[in-house]
Order: sequence, then C-alpha cells, then structure tokens
Amino acid sequence: MDMYIKWKRLTRILEKICERPTFITLTNHDFSGGHGDAISAVVFNTEHAEILINSHEAKSLTKVIRALAHEAAHVVLGNANHNKVFNKKWNSLTNLIEEEYLRKV
Repeated sequence: MDMYIKWKRLTRILEKICERPTFITLTNHDFSGGHGDAISAVVFNTEHAEILINSHEAKSLTKVIRALAHEAAHVVLGNANHNKVFNKKWNSLTNLIEEEYLRKV
C-alpha cells in the first residue's frame, strides 16, 4: 500500500458509513494515557462525527484504517461499548474501508 494517505478519500468513505459529516483530525495527543495502545478517539452526535488520530502512532495505512474503522463502529452503533457486537462491526468496517479505499476510481 502507498505511504501517501488519501485523507479526502477516507473522509468521503467515513461520511457514507457514519451517515453524517465526518471530520478527521490528526493530533499528537496520547489517548492511551500511557496504558495500552489506543491511537484514536471519537466525538459524535446526530449532526456530525470527529475522529481524532494520533499521528505519532498511526504510521501506516493499515493502522489508520483500523483506527478509523474502530471509531466509525462506535458512531454506527451509537455507543462506546467494546463487546462482541462491536468487534464484529469493527472488523466488517475495517474490510469495507480498505476495499473502498483501494478501489480504482
């Protein structure tokens, strides 16, 4: 996969998935608090979603897509739960985002 990340393409994909305007913000904030591997966070309501990505940790397209899919799963499911339903949605969104991103336009 390319080292150049097409952020506009990812934003369009996420807006379709989340069914609302979606913003991706790169930051250097440590979401894990030094405990764990959290590299992203999301703030959302019925009007929009903002996904925050730690640019120091998300160094590959694969990590970025997994982080975006993780946060999009929270938006789609409408909660912050981490359970089997969440994991299934996260995996399916990871695959969907990757397929859409890599599709030739």
